[in-house]
Amino acid sequence: MDSKIDKAAPPALGQTGTEGKMPRYTPRATANVWTTYRFTDGITGGIGATYVGKRYANETNSNYLPSYTVANAMLSYETRHYRLQLNLYNLTNKTYYDGAYGGHATLGTPREAQLTVGLKY
Repeated sequence: MDSKIDKAAPPALGQTGTEGKMPRYTPRATANVWTTYRFTDGITGGIGATYVGKRYANETNSNYLPSYTVANAMLSYETRHYRLQLNLYNLTNKTYYDGAYGGHATLGTPREAQLTVGLKY
């Protein structure tokens, strides 16, 4: 994305010097790629990655959140009556910043596992 602030609010309403700068929290590039493989009729596995580029934390582009990449995976077992799925997020437990608000940054989700059971009827 090649986003830029093309017209800024008057100085009395907003910050000056922001025209031509990147809007805050807008990365130049993002990507999400996934692949799955069906091992048997009932078992499927998958792995993927999410990339978010550098994002500026303010309109003057003086502070930024660094880019990051996280890896995720899933494994599911499915029958005619139910589906059991395990999702694993941030496999390497990478520390990254997900957002910045009013002078502080928030950490992204650490390694996490979610188990879902779905019933079919």
